[in-house]
Amino acid sequence: MKRIFGFLVLLAFLHGSADAHSGKPKYQVIIDTDGARDDMRALSMFLSGNDIRVLAITCSRGTLLPDSVYVKVRSLLAGFHHEGIPVGIRASAQKTLDRATNSGKEKITLIALGSLSTYAGWIRNNPLAGGKIERILWYNNHEIEEGYNYSVDPDSYEFIRQSGIPLEIISAGKDAYTIDQSYLQLIQTRASVYAKQIAELQSQADKKLSLEDDLVPLYLSAPLLFETFTENNIHFVSMEKIMPKELVFETIGELLVSASSANNRVFHDFPDDPDLYKSAYAAMLEETISRYGHIEWKAITMTNEIHGHTGIYSIIGAKMGIRAMDYFNVGINNLQIITFAGNKPPISCFNDGLQISTGATIGQGLITVSDSISSIPSAIFEFNNQKVHISVKPEIAEKMQDEIKYGVKTYGLLTDRYWLYIEDLAMDYWADFDRNDIFVIEPGKH
Repeated sequence: MKRIFGFLVLLAFLHGSADAHSGKPKYQVIIDTDGARDDMRALSMFLSGNDIRVLAITCSRGTLLPDSVYVKVRSLLAGFHHEGIPVGIRASAQKTLDRATNSGKEKITLIALGSLSTYAGWIRNNPLAGGKIERILWYNNHEIEEGYNYSVDPDSYEFIRQSGIPLEIISAGKDAYTIDQSYLQLIQTRASVYAKQIAELQSQADKKLSLEDDLVPLYLSAPLLFETFTENNIHFVSMEKIMPKELVFETIGELLVSASSANNRVFHDFPDDPDLYKSAYAAMLEETISRYGHIEWKAITMTNEIHGHTGIYSIIGAKMGIRAMDYFNVGINNLQIITFAGNKPPISCFNDGLQISTGATIGQGLITVSDSISSIPSAIFEFNNQKVHISVKPEIAEKMQDEIKYGVKTYGLLTDRYWLYIEDLAMDYWADFDRNDIFVIEPGKH
């Protein structure tokens, strides 16, 4: 009874911490996948984890060829708008691993959802890589030589075993949890793009499946659900035998929504009660949150309050900042930004939205205003040595400029009526502009 109470407390903790990606995650991970169906579910769980930062994904051979795995992974990331996560294949996998681990001081957790081939090859070619690795989590049968992932490349297992790098083998064992209707119903109730992806994936299954590689992100996020024994310096991990499937499924559900809420420091929950807002904002609140999420709602609300009025360029800046965090799948305080909006309003108002949405503030030294000024709002965002240039689509920028010119011509510059017009216009942009449709994204452009 005491242990069950502990698990219920854990579940309550997971529910209470379901915030957007934290500024400093507990785990920095790199994932190697062979593209199996359970790998795709596991990747969705890793990408959703509040305390997990996926630095890179590599593709290896299993039942699919690496080229096919690469296409599946890139498609999955694009569907989540996480195009900035590097994906490596074959020879490029080694370079991807090197780049992903070059800048960080924290040690990395390697995740192996297929064989250990990619990691063994990397460490052989780069002996210093071992010092960057905290541990390897590997999905395989506890009767090691009976596991499919072992059979793909036994020599790589032997190399890793002898390397001295801590190895934890996670297995579903003979009592694997079947993915049944109760699991699917729970997943379908979670307001999360990651849960939706898993539900769609399972709807295409033509046979009964079990939780297998899914257990690896679950173990990383909620280790108290598991038991471990050690033999020959290898840690063997499996689900606690007394664990009810309802609790397992519920914990997966909480993990899948853990990156979908606003990352709060002062509030328990950022206010979304319409009664707390002025009528014009209350009227748009529910539909806007439904379309763009709590994270964007909070960012734009706070931008308006700090900026001093509901402004066009500041709202666009906030939307771009959220899009950049989506691109790299990171939370606040992780991006370095160079903005080309200058210091002269109204375009420079764009900078306020960037700072408030990303946490890349002047005070933290994470944002630089370039001497080069563009008439189209744009910025360069950098994370873990990867850069992306994001700008407003030319037709959107032209629309904004034309409508501002109309306001000046019709109401006079900076008159009360002009500001009312601008605020009405800004609210329309807030409600109508989808951050996934209004920007040009150019990786590597500096």
